[in-house]
Amino acid sequence: MCQTVFTGGLMSVRCAEILLLTALIVRSSSFLFSKIALETMEPFTLLCLRSLIAFLVLAFIFRKHLAQITKETVFHGALIGGAFFIVMVFELYGLRTTPASVTVFIENTAIVFVPLFSIFLTRRLPGISTVISSAAALIGVAFLTLKNGGGSFTAGELLCFGAALTYAAAILITDRAAKEDDALALGILPNGFMRLFSIPAAFFMETPALPESTSTWFCVLILTLFCFVIGFTLQPVAQKYMDANRAELFCAVSPLSAVFLSTIFLGETIEFSGIIGALFIMGSLLSNIPIKRILVPAK
Repeated sequence: MCQTVFTGGLMSVRCAEILLLTALIVRSSSFLFSKIALETMEPFTLLCLRSLIAFLVLAFIFRKHLAQITKETVFHGALIGGAFFIVMVFELYGLRTTPASVTVFIENTAIVFVPLFSIFLTRRLPGISTVISSAAALIGVAFLTLKNGGGSFTAGELLCFGAALTYAAAILITDRAAKEDDALALGILPNGFMRLFSIPAAFFMETPALPESTSTWFCVLILTLFCFVIGFTLQPVAQKYMDANRAELFCAVSPLSAVFLSTIFLGETIEFSGIIGALFIMGSLLSNIPIKRILVPAK
């Protein structure tokens, strides 16, 4: 169906949306496994280890492809890697003191910041449908993840808010770079740059050490092979064929998926408010898909 993913051929918008959904659903599990791994590992050490393994795996599989990349592609990879490095730092340090459900809500307020940032880049306002869809998605995420409401921001929640701002910037950077460059390479190179950025931080701020338990290694491998190798790599490939404002709406799928995973693996229950939130989120996505594209198969 999506055989053009790794061949450089053209891809339909429908296929790109499927890829982006797959990437975000896979990556949504990172909140759960990161939370578990952080009980025995430091944030920079965890980020360094998972990005290193991911880059080595991807570089080996696509070594012939990477041998042909240009300096411009490397530069774009460094920009994306730097943006996501900051996102991950905010996210991991926020997760240390903030529940995963609250973290995923705050971070995914990026769905609101992307069109706002786009105003300054494109000097034009987003369409009314984008504004309505973004608002609906944000309301849905709030219903889905905010359990007890109220209160002021904690330090951990402020870090998650920083992750949201940088995540929005990362979406826009990825959108601009992927449309002009090698999307597959831009899904691989950032892993290497995140590793380069995290090494000095780990040695300067932490005492790096490999995981000591089997359960921690399991979390690291899941975070590496699924969240990074699959999820992180597919996003630039999908965004090459999508508008940034359209792509940011799919971010609402992450908290939806994260809550379902929490129910399966952690025994958490989805309250009535969560069902309402899920309906808002799905409505925000479907509102931007013309009926013709739903009824007529994508080419």
